[in-house]
Amino acid sequence: MTPSGIDLKTLKLPTEINTGKVKTMTNTFKNCALLTLDCSGWATTSLTDITGFNEGAPGVISPVLNNF
Repeated sequence: MTPSGIDLKTLKLPTEINTGKVKTMTNTFKNCALLTLDCSGWATTSLTDITGFNEGAPGVISPVLNNF
């Protein structure tokens, strides 16, 4: 659920997501209980923190931290 109280159900994203320069994705989809989204293929070369990325969002698959 977003801070405004709206539960995100769908999200239209481009085919490729460039997250190469992103450092943190803390709570990105937290409590989006109705959303189904696979983020496992997102580039995570600079990503260091995904704490709470999909907390309360069982249909959201987190990106894999591959920079360690």
